[in-house]
Amino acid sequence: MHIELIDLLRCPRPHEDSWLVASFARMDGRLVVEGTLGCPVCGERYAIRDGIPRFDAAPEELPESPAVQGGARHPVPVTRNALPDTQPGISEPAAEGAMRMAAMLSLTRPGGLAVLEGETSRFAGEVRNLAAARVIALNPPAGELDEQEGIAAVECSSAVPLARGSADGVALDGSAAPSLVLDVGRVLRPGGRLVVAPGTQLPPAFRELARDERYVVAELTGELVKLSR
Repeated sequence: MHIELIDLLRCPRPHEDSWLVASFARMDGRLVVEGTLGCPVCGERYAIRDGIPRFDAAPEELPESPAVQGGARHPVPVTRNALPDTQPGISEPAAEGAMRMAAMLSLTRPGGLAVLEGETSRFAGEVRNLAAARVIALNPPAGELDEQEGIAAVECSSAVPLARGSADGVALDGSAAPSLVLDVGRVLRPGGRLVVAPGTQLPPAFRELARDERYVVAELTGELVKLSR
C-alpha cells in the first residue's frame, strides 16, 4: 500500500474516528509491504501483508518484530470470501466499464477518492487514469489487482475502513455485506455517489438518481436539519 494512502484508513470497529498508529517491517520505495496498524481508541491491531491492510486477519498473523517504526497513525482492511462470477458489470470491457463507472460516481474532481469494492475493483486502474482519481480497491478478487501509485487494496468485510467524509464515490458489488452497505454514508462526502447492484437496499439519507439492469446510482443527501427560531 502506498504510504500516502495510509492516512485515509480507520479502525472498522464502532467507536470515535481516529487515525491508526503504523509500524513498518518492510517497504519497497513508497509502498508499505509488511507492517502493523494499531488503533489508539480500542487497542485493536491489524496486519499489512503483501502490501494489503487486512482488517479481518487473526492476531497471530501480525508481524512479530517490525524493523522500522512509523510515527504516523493509520487504519487497516479486512478479507472476505471469493465472489461469484455473476456480479453486475463483470462482462463489460474494461475501458467501457471504467468510463461508465467514473461517470456514475461523478468523479469530476482531480485527486478525488473512489472506493471500488469486490468485482467493481477490476476497473481500478482505468478509473484512476480516466478520472485522475485515487482508488481504494476494497476486497478485490485475489490476484486481479495491479497495485500502483494512487491505487491501494484493502481487505475489510464488515465496514469501509476509511475516514469520515473522505470519499467522493463508492461502488459495491452484489455480495457486499449489509453492514458494509450501511457504513457507506459515513465515508462519503455530502453529495457523494453510491453505485450498487439492483436489489440492494439503499442506506438512509440516500436518494436514487438512476438505475438499469446492472446498477443503481444514488446520491448522499445527508440528514435534514431542523430550523428553529
